[in-house]
Amino acid sequence: MLSLAFLLLAQAAAAETPVFKAELQDVAPTGKTGPTVSCEDTTNLPNGALIDAFLYFDHVTEGRAISKSVATAKGGKFSMDFRPFPNSKKNMAGKYIAVFRFNQALQNQAFAGF
Repeated sequence: MLSLAFLLLAQAAAAETPVFKAELQDVAPTGKTGPTVSCEDTTNLPNGALIDAFLYFDHVTEGRAISKSVATAKGGKFSMDFRPFPNSKKNMAGKYIAVFRFNQALQNQAFAGF
């Protein structure tokens, strides 16, 4: 029943335009991990909603994202770390663009056995 309730909430949220507000930050490498582009976001999607995230460098070209991730909304927020250049000592200087999508096809993965 919880799955059905979430599905109805997700469809109601999809009827509205999903809203994402994000801030990207460059994070220096620590230990064995490479440099990171950290992202803190807010959204109007319900708790448990899965969100596709793509990171582009300089401009958006579909299929050419330099890093991808999936985040889960909780309390109107979600966060993620992108590692576009894991073997580098720092991220390349320039403009980074994050694209977020509420993907209805991902929502059944939020609940096991659905």
